[in-house]
Amino acid sequence: MTDLTPTVDLPPGCLAWLATHLDRPESPACVHARPWSTVWRLAHAGGTAWLKIPGPGYEHEPALTAALARWRPADVAQVRGLDARRGWLLLDDAGNTLRAQTPDIAALDAWPAILARYAELQIALLPHVAEMAALGVPDRHATGLAAQIDAVLDDEAALMLDQPDGLTAALRDSLRARLPRLRALAARLADAGLPETLANEDFHDANIFIRDGHPRFLDWGEGGVTHPFVSLLVLQRSLAYRLGLTAGSPALTRIIDAYLQPWTRFAPLPVLRDQLAPAGVLGRACRALTWHRALAPHGDAVPADDRSAVPGWLELLNEALE
Repeated sequence: MTDLTPTVDLPPGCLAWLATHLDRPESPACVHARPWSTVWRLAHAGGTAWLKIPGPGYEHEPALTAALARWRPADVAQVRGLDARRGWLLLDDAGNTLRAQTPDIAALDAWPAILARYAELQIALLPHVAEMAALGVPDRHATGLAAQIDAVLDDEAALMLDQPDGLTAALRDSLRARLPRLRALAARLADAGLPETLANEDFHDANIFIRDGHPRFLDWGEGGVTHPFVSLLVLQRSLAYRLGLTAGSPALTRIIDAYLQPWTRFAPLPVLRDQLAPAGVLGRACRALTWHRALAPHGDAVPADDRSAVPGWLELLNEALE
């Protein structure tokens, strides 16, 4: 088995490159090392910066992040340096995460404004969809998801087929038989007319940073161009876990309605609410595809705890299509 432990050493030439972008940088400290990305913290004369180098499957993230910083500089981290060919992304410090900065009780009041701002960001990115595709942002258009899932179902290694924590052959057959339902659901959402845009699938309070009182949205590797409400799947799971907000609770309804409000320029609020549950089904498909994209290049060298994400999300998708 190949050793996939990510190195904490910088790639050759990276220190010299950093010195061209930072004033007197100190030795970098590796703070995150996984197959899909490695992150270093760098103190320098002007404060703190962060170097991120994504792994296979996330090569688009540096160029996308730089593009977002040009299009919506107030909503994302500022880019100090970019080497798109080598996948090096150097970011200014964006503050503290919402999770670290805001106590749970205060987060209830913080979320509506944050989600409204995130929706405005997604809407502002509508004119840039073609540009994002050219940067390599994954195509997760709703009407194409069933075909993409069908292809993943052929990858028995990724499914961990009939292995512990893997997908059983019976469940794979069940999901494949239900893919027409996914196609029909996607077609209904497409007919509803809400435009597709960039959706961060891993959208939660540890990927939202607060600096000078303003939220900034980071970590854009996990996502693609799809139905915008796909971002709400992981968010709602996180809110249920951290704040105890269950479906239908008044507090959660207030938070989600704040996100939906900017979208009322495209459809009435009741119509938008009707799209939440179907978009959550699409979100399960997107999560399975994104994990497959991240892990497939590494084969069984990835620990089973991580590899089980692909069959796990496929099982949740199968349940949602019952």
